[in-house]
Amino acid sequence: MRKIREKVNNPTVGIAEVHSGESSQWSPSERVLQLLDDHNSSTPSLGAERAIHYTEFGKKEASKYASVAIRRAQTLAYHLRRRTIKIYDNEIIVGAHTEHRIGAICHVEFAGNFMLEDLNKFETRPTNPLYVDPKAKKTLARKVMPYWLFRNVAAKSFSLLPGIKYVLEQLNANFFIINEAGGIAHFLPDYEDVIQQGTRGLRKRVEDRLSRGGLSQNNMDSLQANLIALDAAENFADRYCELAATLGRKDLVAVLTNIPRNPATDLQEALQMIWFFQMIIQIESLDQGISLGRMDQYLYPLYLKEKEEGRLDEDEIKNLLCAFCLKLSEVIPLFSSRITELFGGLPVGQALTIGGVDEHEEDASNELTFMFLDVIDQFKTRQPNWHTRISKKSDPEFVQATMRVIARGGGSPSLYNDDVIMPAMKKRGYPLDRVWNYGTVGCVEPALPGESFTSSDAALFNLPIILELILGEGKRLNKKMPWEKGNKRKNRRKLEAIGNMEDLMAEVAAEMGHQIDHLKYCLDQVEEGNAKYCPTPFSSLTVKGCVESGTDLS
Repeated sequence: MRKIREKVNNPTVGIAEVHSGESSQWSPSERVLQLLDDHNSSTPSLGAERAIHYTEFGKKEASKYASVAIRRAQTLAYHLRRRTIKIYDNEIIVGAHTEHRIGAICHVEFAGNFMLEDLNKFETRPTNPLYVDPKAKKTLARKVMPYWLFRNVAAKSFSLLPGIKYVLEQLNANFFIINEAGGIAHFLPDYEDVIQQGTRGLRKRVEDRLSRGGLSQNNMDSLQANLIALDAAENFADRYCELAATLGRKDLVAVLTNIPRNPATDLQEALQMIWFFQMIIQIESLDQGISLGRMDQYLYPLYLKEKEEGRLDEDEIKNLLCAFCLKLSEVIPLFSSRITELFGGLPVGQALTIGGVDEHEEDASNELTFMFLDVIDQFKTRQPNWHTRISKKSDPEFVQATMRVIARGGGSPSLYNDDVIMPAMKKRGYPLDRVWNYGTVGCVEPALPGESFTSSDAALFNLPIILELILGEGKRLNKKMPWEKGNKRKNRRKLEAIGNMEDLMAEVAAEMGHQIDHLKYCLDQVEEGNAKYCPTPFSSLTVKGCVESGTDLS
């Protein structure tokens, strides 16, 4: 990890040649490099407080609330009031997902209990070890895990026998795995709206909808839950503001006095606001694929405002973006050893999109776009997932700058071809007048900010196993993994009856359809379980239509 610092300090290594082919002389500040060192020396740890607080609330407080939506919002508020918070030395943007600097959130009411099967070996396992506080480990084992054994989403989504079958299938995950059992994620919050409205603007939107009436009790409960979640977010930010004042950090106090309640007035406030929302959305539900959209576009008005007011310092803006990237890199997934075998590395999938076209389908790259390229080139971090949109309309200078960054071997940014993706989205029924504003979600998925809830990583399907079942005439070729009788397909052909390629492909289609039908049944149950038992009132504030209809995002 030290090599990153050596690279950015060495002007002969990896200099970003942007802006008409000229070399960029920028490198991160000493303060940012110290943040990087501190980040790299931090121990990845299990964040247990959320699981403990959600259990406490479930035992002591939950029965007071008849509405599931309000109960979920109050649970989030209970946790955020009690969460251990810290402001670390040199921090420019503050807030953490867990009580640790680099932490894995335990969403215990979703699949958290299954992820905790490694509780006694997290620290010693060879892949992705996690520190666990000894006291927290005892509480998790004695109080948390027993409480949620039959209260988690999977247990509540199925009747007894189908539920047992589902759990056994998922523990082995031979045929498919339902990611939504861990919560629904993979979407693009409307962060442009968030920084322009602040929580007061969002609150007014909810209150206005309540005042217009014509709502069912469930609709009103959903909107009341939105307001409780907003209170929780504001109070959480206030705790950081008070801590900053105690530490004599007047710079942070100035930022946290204005946001998140009011619209952001500069780039630092905007990034701090986005971070608070990103953090709480991931605390509320699954911390996977919550993506950031076209940041170079929706932050650009604030960039121009600072420039017009004579307050612009390009180096400091890049340092601020570096600090934001470090924040995005602080969250790591809580995976058991079983799940780690299916997911390489530490995927979180917070995609950040730059470039692309504007509403007139002309090149939209700007000065801020090139600053992002400098940061990608000179400050390598695990997150975000950097994605660049290019097309025939792209500024050649921007394309060349992007190519130079990629050619230096960092693996970022990924490239997305507007000339292919936008027509494909139009063909799939996306609004013709807004397709130009698509961003990417998670790994590769295009979607519209604030208008999509695709949950595009809802499940993973094992395609090669289809051929194995055909060759084995309904059995796995590996005798150690017997075929489950409940998934047997009727009218399966013997191998000798498959006489040509057309017969084989027909058999593949039939087997695949059978397995996908079973996957869809399980996925439907889990999705209904998420909506019924685990609504997400805070996340619902960031997608259009939820407040207007009084309906939760889930």
